[in-house]
Amino acid sequence: MSNAKLITIKEEAIEILKSNSSKIESCSQELRDDEDVILEATKSWPGLIVYASSRLKADKQFVLRFFDTATEAWSYHTSSLLNLLDQKLHDDEEVVFKAVSQSPLDFRNASKRLQNDEEYVRMLISSNIQKDNEGIVIRDYSRLILCCCGESLQKNKQFILDMLDVNAIGAFTIADSSLKDDEEVVLKAAKLGVIDFDNISNRLLTDKNFIIKLLQVISCLLKDADFQLQNDKEMIMSAMTRIRYIIQCRTNVLNVLDELFSLNDWQKMQNNEFKETITALYTPQTRIISVAKEMLEEIYNTLSETLKVDPDIVNISNFDGENKKENDLIHLNKR
Repeated sequence: MSNAKLITIKEEAIEILKSNSSKIESCSQELRDDEDVILEATKSWPGLIVYASSRLKADKQFVLRFFDTATEAWSYHTSSLLNLLDQKLHDDEEVVFKAVSQSPLDFRNASKRLQNDEEYVRMLISSNIQKDNEGIVIRDYSRLILCCCGESLQKNKQFILDMLDVNAIGAFTIADSSLKDDEEVVLKAAKLGVIDFDNISNRLLTDKNFIIKLLQVISCLLKDADFQLQNDKEMIMSAMTRIRYIIQCRTNVLNVLDELFSLNDWQKMQNNEFKETITALYTPQTRIISVAKEMLEEIYNTLSETLKVDPDIVNISNFDGENKKENDLIHLNKR
């Protein structure tokens, strides 16, 4: 840029910027402090706001004009813009609203106060869901906004429950780990089709009553589907795979327990307290596996004859090599 001609005349700058907005780099510091010059430069590429003077980047009224003027070019811009502005504007509700309306992920650059303001976040999400005249959603950025929410909202049970109805995947993803240990939250997410075993707490996944409820939800999702979906191989495979995941996880736990026991002196098993401890570890795992298999069999029995003989379906329904685990507890007690 050292060899570039410095542009110092406003009228000349605006004419040049109309055809080549990158020439803002060649404008003098005085012109970079001129609203008209900066607005002309950012019409085609909003990110060029970075070349505006510090005064303009801190001027709320100018920044609001900037967002309005650059709207048409926004679909071509993916970078953060809020982060290019003065820090104090990150806490301004109007400025942040404009920024998020154009680029939802820019909410990650808003102040912690706004990210944790429940009323404000609800308003942002509502404003970024658009429907056509028939009520069909044509624009939904709620998930992007949710992923930028503050920690207090991630821990707010009622907020998460409400947001599950808006965007189930987004809400459950951002929910605090304490809420992924909450039966009401996890089951509501499951009923809405979000069954994320990797993020459900270990306590719930070892709770027999919870697992039964979860499996019933999965089964109902399948049964409530129309006939065409009930015979949709992809959907069937998805549901059955989820149940098999539970079975595999519990089987893995039993395998680990077996390895641990093999390292111990089996004479310890004469100690009733130790024996009761081992039994307490085995029992919930075997019960969960048993319930899951029953549920899998129930789904299999509802399938069409064509799907029942499908190699993929048959394979996922096959438990060869796992059945011995159901008898582990019995063998353990005989030792």
